[in-house]
Amino acid sequence: MCALRRKIRNRNRLLPYLNKYPKEKGYDFYLWTISPDNYIDLKRGLKDILKGFSKLRRNNYFAERIKGGFYVIEVVESELETWNIHLHIIIYSRRLDNRIRGQCLDCGQSLMNFNKEKKEFYCANKKCNSKNVIVKKDSKIVFIGKRCFQREVNIRVDKLRSINSTMNYLLKYVSSNK
Repeated sequence: MCALRRKIRNRNRLLPYLNKYPKEKGYDFYLWTISPDNYIDLKRGLKDILKGFSKLRRNNYFAERIKGGFYVIEVVESELETWNIHLHIIIYSRRLDNRIRGQCLDCGQSLMNFNKEKKEFYCANKKCNSKNVIVKKDSKIVFIGKRCFQREVNIRVDKLRSINSTMNYLLKYVSSNK
């Protein structure tokens, strides 16, 4: 019950802030999930992820594009006695480059997509969709993220459809009974 009250209190406190945020041309709300590789030590992992996220926010590319936001840290213990520590973040920013570059050997397209279920890259050209591709480099934000976190990191960016549903998604970590 206390966790549910905390969720409602946080939702009522934060939602008006997000709804009143001025709509500017080129800016929108995005949901980020930043997931570095698992950590062996929980305390060290929390310290490292906060330090890496602080560096990421101060990076010129991000500082120029992001106006504000807030985050929730989720910690999950895996079977191998390691800690999966990751961030869920709502940001108000301009579009950030999260496109994977490479080369399609069939059509020559340089933009790649990734199929999460099959864990394979494919051509982003809708007419081609070939799996005959060479992936040359990470997206710009993942490249910067790896430098800031000093380890492998996955950054997922989704444009928000509804602030209300995303707020509920984020606050479930505050109200879960773990």
